[in-house]
Amino acid sequence: MQCAVIGLYRSGSSATAGLLHRLGVDMGIPYFGDYYESEDVSAALREWWQEPLLEESSPAIERQEWLAEWLQRRRQGGSEEVGIKHPLLCLSAVDLEQAWGGETKFIRTCRDKRESIESLERLAWWPNHEERIQNQLWQAAEEFFHQRSCLEIPFEQLISRPAYTTDQLVEYLGIDVSTRRRLRAASSIKSRAASSSHPQETPPARSRQSQIAATMLSGNSQDQVADAVRSVIDYVDVLLLIDTGITDGTREIVERLAGDKFQLAKFDWTGDFAEARNVALRLAARLDMDWVVTIDTDERLVFPDDLTIDRFKALLESEPKVEAWFVDALDQSYAKERMVRLPSALQWRGATHEALVGGGKGSRARALGVFFSELPKDEDRMQAKLERDLEVLTKEVQSKPNNARWHYYLGQTFEGLKRHREAIDAYLKAGQLSDWQEESAWSFFCAARSMSELKEYRNAVGACAAGLARQPGSPELAWLAGWCCFKEADIANAIQWSQIAISLGSYRGNGCVKSRIAFKHLPAAFEGPFDVLRYCYRIQKKEALAAQADRDFEAAGKMRQGTE
Repeated sequence: MQCAVIGLYRSGSSATAGLLHRLGVDMGIPYFGDYYESEDVSAALREWWQEPLLEESSPAIERQEWLAEWLQRRRQGGSEEVGIKHPLLCLSAVDLEQAWGGETKFIRTCRDKRESIESLERLAWWPNHEERIQNQLWQAAEEFFHQRSCLEIPFEQLISRPAYTTDQLVEYLGIDVSTRRRLRAASSIKSRAASSSHPQETPPARSRQSQIAATMLSGNSQDQVADAVRSVIDYVDVLLLIDTGITDGTREIVERLAGDKFQLAKFDWTGDFAEARNVALRLAARLDMDWVVTIDTDERLVFPDDLTIDRFKALLESEPKVEAWFVDALDQSYAKERMVRLPSALQWRGATHEALVGGGKGSRARALGVFFSELPKDEDRMQAKLERDLEVLTKEVQSKPNNARWHYYLGQTFEGLKRHREAIDAYLKAGQLSDWQEESAWSFFCAARSMSELKEYRNAVGACAAGLARQPGSPELAWLAGWCCFKEADIANAIQWSQIAISLGSYRGNGCVKSRIAFKHLPAAFEGPFDVLRYCYRIQKKEALAAQADRDFEAAGKMRQGTE
């Protein structure tokens, strides 16, 4: 089944697309903002029609080929029900019909044109163009639907009778959806006053408590999988093991420990972690789960002692806008998205070092009190991982030369292989390209770290200074600059840099590192700069200051470790 939502701006098309998403229809994630329209579809349509001019800039055959390929990609990803939505589809409805065929089901969202114009004017996206845009879209939609059948969704009905509208969509599309999922979908429509002859519905409550699935990708992992299962099994309703090529006893161990919570799915490994994780999200959604907890076989989740599964569910549902919860590493050096709401408005991207992308402002939060740890890899496994990553990341950098993320991880891989000269080049490129201040600053920190391995201490100080220009609240950069000055016997500047690090740190400083999610080296925010100072002061024969630095070094280290 494939369907398209077509309507003017501010006509209820986003809410309708949101209903379809929650009913399990693949709307082409990741989305543009909170509008449930695929980012690549949105970008393509805006280019084809030169928004806000709405002038045709590409031939119909090219548009149709692109739309056909887009649908094919969704099908190849395993999606049986696919949908598409964007207001500019009013102009490309014929393209879509030609590309997708006559079996495509069209859903038209209808709102009084004047109301749609006034609503768009209030947004002020295209001042003085709103009426022209809406009139042009309305005229195109009128011409397309003049002799074509569709399901019309009146705006007033959508907002006042969401459950009825949801049932209409399910019946029209002919999709198999549980009552529980219908209720969840309908409850996503915000209740508001509407001019309708129907009484306003009370948003339906959940038919039962949220359900959580842990998803675990696994090959042969019988030597480490048991503790991973034990760490999460008491906090989930289902443990979904995704077999990517198991030939040892991994499955039997997981099934024994998970008991009646065990579910199995097979996935032919393609070497693409993002693809596998997206499959895991879809499989969990088909089990009618509300949340996914991601855990790998070499990872362990750590929950507070007093946290029960019911309290965990309450935590996940405590912020309705949150689509994914970050969990901190046990050493608090970084955080990962671990819990994802289903069906997901987010999508994993990247064959390795995959990232969860999509979602609007406020779609992520930190799950305080929950942590994870990762088993260290032995030398052989680490070497194999680095060599695999090098091959993948080299291709990513070649195909996406302006994407800072892949340069950064290529640098990380080179550093792991002790190829520091190449690591420096990759890190510096990432730092220069990145628009994310935190990532940019950290890239310069990593470049400086590799420079220090090559004993290029002066260059390392320069890289630290460049990183601080990107993100001044980085005690790591000031600490490393101080340490490099110390190695150069530049004691006066080593002291100055260390004092800057202390002022930015968490022991006697402003603690700005607490607000960061990723890219942290916590010793630099605690005991690191005092370690530099105590040696500098002894070189200067300032024993009283050195003794105080000794005491601060011990106290700051205990604070970081939570023992003071």
